Amino acid sequence: MRWTLSLIFLGLAWGATIPLNKLAVAGGHSTADLVFWQQLAGFALLLTWQSSRRLKGQRRGARPQWGLYFIVASLGTLLPHGLSFAAVSMVQANMMSIGIAVTPMAAYMIALGLGRETLSLRCGSGLLLGAASILLLLGISLTLLGQQAAWGIAIALLPGLCYAAESNVIAASARDRFDPVETLFYASGLSCLLALPLVLGSGTDPLALATLSLSFTALILSGLLHVLCYAAYFAIVARTGAVFASQVAYFVTIGGFLSGTLFLNETAPPALIVSLGLMVLGVGLVPPRPQQRQGLDIADSFNG
Repeated sequence: MRWTLSLIFLGLAWGATIPLNKLAVAGGHSTADLVFWQQLAGFALLLTWQSSRRLKGQRRGARPQWGLYFIVASLGTLLPHGLSFAAVSMVQANMMSIGIAVTPMAAYMIALGLGRETLSLRCGSGLLLGAASILLLLGISLTLLGQQAAWGIAIALLPGLCYAAESNVIAASARDRFDPVETLFYASGLSCLLALPLVLGSGTDPLALATLSLSFTALILSGLLHVLCYAAYFAIVARTGAVFASQVAYFVTIGGFLSGTLFLNETAPPALIVSLGLMVLGVGLVPPRPQQRQGLDIADSFNG
């Protein structure tokens, strides 16, 4: 129950970044500029966070795992964020949140292929219930938005596939004393470095984005909230396994729908309540998979 409640709270908070991204793209800036500034904001927070932890003498993780940091930077940041900005410029924020919810099913299939999960009727049923809830929302949303949103929906599914692959890498790579904050710190730094050539090559002025506009403010808030949620997510993956943790995507969907309705006045179909019930039931059927001595507790990551 503890981990399920953690998933619900984390997903609802994470879902709020989707309407923030919708506001960010409304400024008309390039995807490269948006990704770079979002990552820079997150890296600034992580730099402060890491400095504070080291001054307090909080333990560090194992030796640097640069291969892992690169995977997180690419599959967990640059690719999905770029695709998300592209998709959210074409569809409503709540539609974008539906695409993220393909993550659990994809993570389960990847874990099965890698031999890290066994085929289970209970687990499979839980994930199918989650998938059914997404299909329900997808059908309603397509009816409301029409076929012109098809390309946006297709792109919106791709970030979830990136996150599914990344979660399996995290679950497999997390060793004793795995430190979610430190991993995200190095990965965010790499993301900024990798995004910088894209910004410089886009021919736009990245400094033009840095104003006190609603678009830039939403982008910075999205980057900061993303860092906090991502650090907690890493801790859950390291402690419970990729498949269980990836179900946070279902509640990201709910969070995206609710926040999109509240802040952007987007349409939220009545089927949302039915979908939420299916998601909660589905998560209850997929138990966390204990990871022996892998990872710090969530509290360890946020304390000190």
